[in-house]
Amino acid sequence: MDNYMNSRFQWADLCRIYAIFLVIVIHVSAKYLIDFTGIHESNWLFANLFDSFARVSVPLFFMLSGALLLNTEKISGNTLSGISGRIWKITIPLIFWSIIYVLHLKHYGVDIKFTHMLHEPVMYHLWFAYAMIFIYATLPFIKNLYENINKSPSLIFYLLTLWFTVYLIKGYISIGFLNPMGINYSPVFGYIGYFILGGLLIRYKQAILNKVKKTTVLYIFLLSSLTTFIATIWLSYHANTTITTAYEYLTINVAMAALSIFVLIFDIKINSKYNKILKTISENVFFIYFIHLLIMSKVETIFSGMPALIEIPLTSLLTLAISLVIAIIVRKIPKAPIITG
Repeated sequence: MDNYMNSRFQWADLCRIYAIFLVIVIHVSAKYLIDFTGIHESNWLFANLFDSFARVSVPLFFMLSGALLLNTEKISGNTLSGISGRIWKITIPLIFWSIIYVLHLKHYGVDIKFTHMLHEPVMYHLWFAYAMIFIYATLPFIKNLYENINKSPSLIFYLLTLWFTVYLIKGYISIGFLNPMGINYSPVFGYIGYFILGGLLIRYKQAILNKVKKTTVLYIFLLSSLTTFIATIWLSYHANTTITTAYEYLTINVAMAALSIFVLIFDIKINSKYNKILKTISENVFFIYFIHLLIMSKVETIFSGMPALIEIPLTSLLTLAISLVIAIIVRKIPKAPIITG
């Protein structure tokens, strides 16, 4: 484990970069998917294909956080001051960008108040920051649970089965006997499942790869992502509108794709001469996550009218590049990263 927990993790940088790019792909694809009957069928199908393979993005972020925070002997962030520090590192940028997006929405005539951020995200992608604040606030409890899990293989099996049953299949199957009172389970606890799984996969990664070939893991990713793609086609064509059930992050198809690609990314080795580039992109991912929707809305006009097969990757790449350049410039301003992320 020690050789994986150095000050810089190439695999972690790769995971962050891959995940943020896929987040952008999802958001670029959305305009095609919401217009099921108003666009050419091929554009909808390609948007669905891109989106289906990009659904691993958010689970990767949760698993990466768990892998890095749960597998060290001592986590400085476990102290009260450390936890509050982690929370403020997210909360301050969240407040800043919420204000920016409120102003952005007001500019386009949307009636929204600044207090909106107190009870829900002002922009749809900001929900992730709220979820991470909750996870950081409960980190000592999660860490304690994680350590106890590792002492008992049967407990690992039990909790994984519980997570699978409660969260990953409930979107497809109604299991009344498990929820007779109709309780609405908060998805944030499902995301904590990804957080813990990230730690477990890193800890037992070598044992997993010793038993399962990498090609098998790759096939699981491909099959799971294709399942998302095909299920979305089937559900949408029957309803004559886009049905996003298979896109949900807490579904078995997305979970299997995310778990498999996470293991594969961890084992990717890139020439160390690229480490500086990877580090530069990786350390700006948080800022990119916040700003990319503003950039995307402008970049989309450049490639407007192109087929989705071409427009989605081009818009996603240029959005990432411009967001990165802005992030690098802002980072040079003293104290700015504290506010902007």
